Amino acid sequence: MMFRLTAWLFLFFAAWPSGRAQEWRMVTVPGVDDVSPPTGVGWYRCWVKVPNNWATLGGRDLWVESVTLTVDASHTAHEAFLNGKRLGGSGNFPPDAKPSDALAKRYKVPGGSLAKGKWNELSIKVFNPDGEGRFRGSGPSIQGYFLECLFGGEWEYRPGPEAALGQALEAKPARAAYDSFHEASRVLFEAQKLVHGERLSPEESLKKFELADGLIVETVLHEPLVAQPTHLSFDARGRLWVSHYVQYPYPAGLRQI
Repeated sequence: MMFRLTAWLFLFFAAWPSGRAQEWRMVTVPGVDDVSPPTGVGWYRCWVKVPNNWATLGGRDLWVESVTLTVDASHTAHEAFLNGKRLGGSGNFPPDAKPSDALAKRYKVPGGSLAKGKWNELSIKVFNPDGEGRFRGSGPSIQGYFLECLFGGEWEYRPGPEAALGQALEAKPARAAYDSFHEASRVLFEAQKLVHGERLSPEESLKKFELADGLIVETVLHEPLVAQPTHLSFDARGRLWVSHYVQYPYPAGLRQI
């Protein structure tokens, strides 16, 4: 009996530290102190309640389509998830670890990903071989066409390579919850990888036209010869002039401030 009791107590206390290590605990972002285990892999999460027009789908909507998540370059590798769905990542995690390009990343938030009137879960998996966690810049942020929210302050942290990803919550979490938005002031730097929406080829587009009897339509000009047209005008001789701005919104040779 004594042997069994001693063995049970040994197993209990041996398991206790690892069990405690897997709990979510509150941390402050940004910061530089060591919060990662020897593997250097851990998870951060917080929740955000966004403006209603960011989550309302209705045809092509500027508010919905312009929402992006920015993650700084504090970590060797990271992956970002919104309500359990992956938005993007940079670098590779162990065992095939590979550092990112040390540049901040901006990920497009697909339309329909944000829940209206709820607290959306933002989870970020990070890897730092030196074990130093936190975000050492200004922390992640989410921004739309005119408003942004900076996630500087309370976050939850959990060490280890695995974490259960959740969905948007109805009730406000007790901690790490953000709903304070202000006028956007950060520069919208160019995305590393362009993500195009659904589109058809010129030939396929031409087949979609429905014409009245006696009318025909022909392709005269299409991308890449013309892109992002801003104005169409016929002159006195019947010629069509097209103005287009191929450098919008990042003019060549200029830096946004």
